[in-house]
Amino acid sequence: MVAPMSKAVEQKVREEQQRFNAARPELWKTYPNRHVIFLAGEVKGAYGNALNAYRDALTKFGSAGGFVIAQVTKEPEVWHIYPSA
Repeated sequence: MVAPMSKAVEQKVREEQQRFNAARPELWKTYPNRHVIFLAGEVKGAYGNALNAYRDALTKFGSAGGFVIAQVTKEPEVWHIYPSA
């Protein structure tokens, strides 16, 4: 089970999501269809699947790291972030 996000972490993730979406066209050139860890406006790792990306992100940045795990697709995807309470 995943612990709920604090409001501060939730805000960090939302901001990172916006940076990821803005960077998507450039990321597509280097990471097409890869799952990436995106943090501080840059790719911190690229993987063949989301699970490996998530596991590595938790190891490197912890559950409060504020990172985004996303597949780099040509077109934006719909995102869902659920508040902790």
